[in-house]
Amino acid sequence: MPNIILDTRDGNNYSVCDFHRIILPYKRDFTIKPQHDIFVFNGVPTRGKPGFLALKQLGFKMVMDLDDSLHIPQGHMLEDLFDTRIRDDLKWFLERSDLVTTTTPALQKELSEYNDNVHIVPNGLPYDEWQFTITRDRYSKSPLVWAGSETHKHDLAILPHLGKMLTLCGFRRDKEELSSLQWTLIREDIQPDCIYEGVRPYGTYMESYDGHQISIAPLVDNPFNNAKSNLKILEAGAKGLPLICSPRENYFTEEFKDLVYFADSLAEWKDLVEYLVESPDICVEKGMALAKYVRAQYSIDALNETRRLLIERL
Repeated sequence: MPNIILDTRDGNNYSVCDFHRIILPYKRDFTIKPQHDIFVFNGVPTRGKPGFLALKQLGFKMVMDLDDSLHIPQGHMLEDLFDTRIRDDLKWFLERSDLVTTTTPALQKELSEYNDNVHIVPNGLPYDEWQFTITRDRYSKSPLVWAGSETHKHDLAILPHLGKMLTLCGFRRDKEELSSLQWTLIREDIQPDCIYEGVRPYGTYMESYDGHQISIAPLVDNPFNNAKSNLKILEAGAKGLPLICSPRENYFTEEFKDLVYFADSLAEWKDLVEYLVESPDICVEKGMALAKYVRAQYSIDALNETRRLLIERL
């Protein structure tokens, strides 16, 4: 029987995209019966172009996943890397892959410029398993929580100063100079008075949400962010927390408009934060309504059926 090989970065240094788009879905207990050997990777594969071509020569069908736009906004920490190398590399792999999976209609349209076989497989989570469970603790830490990486420096800048009401999770100061610089700017210039928690391993990152009442997801209005998936909605729902987010394309939808809160100005952010902090019963009610919905619509096992069908057709 043909094999499916996953690019898991040798189990080391894999990204959040690798975790959600390769490791989490493909490590589930489900059966795919491909007609050919399959190699599945996110973004630029670990072995680069030589490894990709070697597998192609052996008859492998190449399945590429990409869940971010190639159009990096000006001032983004990865702008120079994309302009000098990564964008061209991604286009090369897109053009030569047998199947491309992505997360949103905007990304499907964009990536279809390079490949005729691009399909949407939305993000999903293994609800009520492992770290993806309803939080039992809503009040031991600050009311508000944000979990993410330093790539969101400009997104965090659109928030009002929330001081100790807000915990930012994902802080790191290590040998990664570019990463540390961004966190320094966030901590010194953007949200100097909030609480910072260090980055967690992906196997426990959802614990960031425990102890808090409200999750937030600010995003600047640009094409890159409007192509982003609704993962932050799914994470808040996993924990049963209400979410305040920016009205970006895959958040501000008919599907979610009554399940999450939207803020598009400093005044709206301040008003919604004040309202929810003073209304703990509404926080629980709204968070549990979101929890019920995402469990019904975004189960990773149900979405894996789409993956199975796409791969078995290759």
